[in-house]
Amino acid sequence: MAYYAALVSLLRTLEDSPQPMQHILSDLHHKVGWLLGILEVDSSRKSSLSIKDFEGRIRDASFEAQDIIESHISTDQQELSKSVSSGVCSCFWDIISAVQDMFPAIHLCETWTDSMYQGMNLEVKGLKRVIRELDLILEAMSKINDGKDEAPGAGNLWVAAASRSVASNESAPVGLDQDLLHLKDRLTRSSSNLDIISIVGMGGIGKTTLARNLYNDPLVEDRFDTRAWVVVSQNYHVQEILTILVNSTRQDGYQVHKKSVDELAVRLHKNLKGRRYLIVMDDVWDVKAWDEVKRFFPDDNNSSRVILTTRQSEVAMYANHRSPIHHMGLLSPKSSWDLLRETIFGQEDCPYALQEIGWNIAENCKGLPLAIVVTGGLLSKDSKEEDWKRIAQDVKSAIARNAGDQFMEILSFKL
Repeated sequence: MAYYAALVSLLRTLEDSPQPMQHILSDLHHKVGWLLGILEVDSSRKSSLSIKDFEGRIRDASFEAQDIIESHISTDQQELSKSVSSGVCSCFWDIISAVQDMFPAIHLCETWTDSMYQGMNLEVKGLKRVIRELDLILEAMSKINDGKDEAPGAGNLWVAAASRSVASNESAPVGLDQDLLHLKDRLTRSSSNLDIISIVGMGGIGKTTLARNLYNDPLVEDRFDTRAWVVVSQNYHVQEILTILVNSTRQDGYQVHKKSVDELAVRLHKNLKGRRYLIVMDDVWDVKAWDEVKRFFPDDNNSSRVILTTRQSEVAMYANHRSPIHHMGLLSPKSSWDLLRETIFGQEDCPYALQEIGWNIAENCKGLPLAIVVTGGLLSKDSKEEDWKRIAQDVKSAIARNAGDQFMEILSFKL
C-alpha cells in the first residue's frame, strides 16, 4: 500500500519541517492526521469504505507535498550557507527600497522582487493545492461512509479516527503518569542491549497514547539518533512496513519507490547500523508480523529500543520473553472523570449541575480511555442537563447510535 507509506512519510516530514513554513503546514498536518486515523481504523476491521478509489490521489498528493517541503528545506540550507551574502543582499535591498520610497516613479526592482519571492509563492500555492485535494478526498470518503453530505466526523469511521487523533496527541495523559515514568526509565537507562518493550492491553485502553507520549518525550527524543513509528494492524504488508521504516530513518536521498522487500530490508539495516534507534511497532496482532522485520534491527549494544504495542500477551512474550511485559490497566473512577472533564471543558471547570451526572457517565465507560474520549465528544455537543442524563442512562447505546456498532468492536467495549 504505497499510498499509506507516502502519507506516513509526509507526516514525518511535516513533523521535522522548519518553523518559517508552519503557518501553512499546520493545516496540512491536520488533514494528514485525519486521513491516517481513518486509514488505520479502516484497516483494522471490515469497513464499507472503499479505499481503492482514493489510493492514487492520496499517494500523488503526498508525494507532491513532500517534494515541495523537501525542496524548501534544501533551499533554506543553501541560503544558510550563504548567510554573509544574504546579509549584503538584505542591506542592498534596504537601500533600494529607501530609494523607491523617495522616488516612487522608479520601478527597476519590481521584477527582481517578484523573482525573489516567486519560489515561496509557488510553494505556498502548491501546498494549498494539496490541502484542497485532501479536503476533497475527505469529503468524498465521508459521503461514501455515511451516505449523506455531512462533514467528516459524522460517521462511525470518522468518530473513531477523531478519537484516535485526540488520544494520540494527549500531551499529559490522565492516569498514565506512573506508566510513563516506568517506561521512560526503561528507554533511557544504561542497559546496552537492544530491549524490546511490549505494551499489552485491550482495544481502547490507551496503548498507542502511552507509546506516542514516550516517543515524543524530549528526553527520549534527545537520547536516540533516529526514531521511527509504524502502524502494523491486523492486515499488514511487509513492504509497506519496511517502506515506512526506511523513509523515517534514512540519512540521504534514498528513494523507496518500487523497491523490493529485500532491497528495503538491506537499506533499513544499513540505516540503523551503528545508530542508537527507537522503533515503535504499533498494533501488532500476531507473531508473524514481528518475525518479518525483527532480523533487520541490529543489536550494536548501544541501548537501542523497540516499543511494541499489542492486544495479545503471547505476541509480547514471543517478541522478548526475557523482558517484563507492561500491562495496561483500566483507569480509576477519578481518572476517568478527570479525562472526561478535560475532553469536554479543557482547563475550565465543569458546571456544578453536571458534575454528578458526569461522574456517573465516566464510571459507565468502565475505565476505557478511548470510550471516555468518544463519549466526551458527544457530551461536548450536548451541554444541557437533560441531554447528559439521557446519555448517562445508556452510554453504550449513545456511542453506538453516533459511532456505529462496528466501532464498539474496536473499543472491545464490555458493559
